[in-house]
Amino acid sequence: MKLANAAALSLVAILVFSPVGVATPVYAQMSQSEVEERLTCQCGCGLTLASCNHLQCGFRNPMREEITRRLGEGVAGEVIIEGFLERYGEKILSSPTTTGFNLLAWTGPYIAILIAGVLILWRFGFLSRGKSGNGGDSEGGGASASSTGDGEVISASDRQRIKRELGEV
Repeated sequence: MKLANAAALSLVAILVFSPVGVATPVYAQMSQSEVEERLTCQCGCGLTLASCNHLQCGFRNPMREEITRRLGEGVAGEVIIEGFLERYGEKILSSPTTTGFNLLAWTGPYIAILIAGVLILWRFGFLSRGKSGNGGDSEGGGASASSTGDGEVISASDRQRIKRELGEV
């Protein structure tokens, strides 16, 4: 039951602290370099239009000219980007949108880290019921037995024998 509570609490934390509301870019009043940074070059380099390093790029150069022309006509950067989005699809954007299936690109890594953390805690017994790490036994040994964490009990004499044998190695 503790595992279910921890998972539910973690899911709520992800939903509350996810960057969905923060990741929505604002395109209004953008310069040419800002528009170019938000668009991916389609020549195969995988870079943005602003950072494409092909000297005679067959995609970047005409796109830059069009952006310059449209900004000169007074068209807002948001409208220019929306036009390219309609023409080329979402692959033209340098970062995924925060709607629909693309939301997984923003939240997926956080969810995977959370699930891995819960599984690690569960595996090593931190989320198990009634088990403690060392059973309350002190390091100096004693007359009482302690639990190994998996249900087995080690007596004080066995603990002393283990310490002695490990000391010889």
